[in-house]
Amino acid sequence: MKVYFVLITLTVFMSISFAQNKKSNELPSKWYLYETNNYDLYFTPSDSTDLSKYMAYFDNAQESIEKYFNNKFLTKYDIYVHPNRKSLDLQFSSEWNIPGFKSECWMVASGVADQFNLLSTRVWDTESCEQNPVVASAIQQLITHEVMHVYHGQINLDHFFENMADMSWFIEGVAVMVSGQLDSEKMSKVKQIIKEDRYPRLLNKLWNGDDRYGICGSLVNYIRGRYGVEKISEILKAQSNEQLLKLLKISERELIDSWAESIIK
Repeated sequence: MKVYFVLITLTVFMSISFAQNKKSNELPSKWYLYETNNYDLYFTPSDSTDLSKYMAYFDNAQESIEKYFNNKFLTKYDIYVHPNRKSLDLQFSSEWNIPGFKSECWMVASGVADQFNLLSTRVWDTESCEQNPVVASAIQQLITHEVMHVYHGQINLDHFFENMADMSWFIEGVAVMVSGQLDSEKMSKVKQIIKEDRYPRLLNKLWNGDDRYGICGSLVNYIRGRYGVEKISEILKAQSNEQLLKLLKISERELIDSWAESIIK
């Protein structure tokens, strides 16, 4: 539960407030809250001057996903822009019920049905090891990737993907595809891996290794090309690989073999 009092009304639908987070008494006690029709944005004073920049990223992400699937998000969600990694870790620790959780340095964001957490891009230089805070297109793709998880979580009955570890390839692959992260560099690496016969033959083994984003993104993109975006929308509801394969009317072996063949043609 979040308790807040309105300080400044910006529009009929939007306001900035102070918000007190009750989920963890270790999180910053006060956040600014910016309310919109689509999401509630929580941020601290250190990021207040970048509000319009973040809003543009978040709005572009939601708009592009809705356009891709010709469908709306089912409900509003919360967005937290964390001022530092300690704040991000405390949020994850509280949400995931993992006391003392410490995120890897490459982790800067996470999305599920009701919430999107982002480490402030202001501290990526000092508190992350893989992200570039300067390249706006890369930031947009990363944010769209995570907001796609929010959309997916709202569509799927397992809203937090708690029992879908074997479907990580699809959860991540569809986010890679929709966000535009499946670039020529990733595809070149995937092609090389397939040519060298170094790819798994089981779906639940695909989400492994340094090239997992490219492999999984390219497989989901193959499904889109073969079956259409409408089928991707349908299989967003699947909670197991068995359900997904049944919806596609194909065997696991046939799906992986036909994808691999399409890559090296």
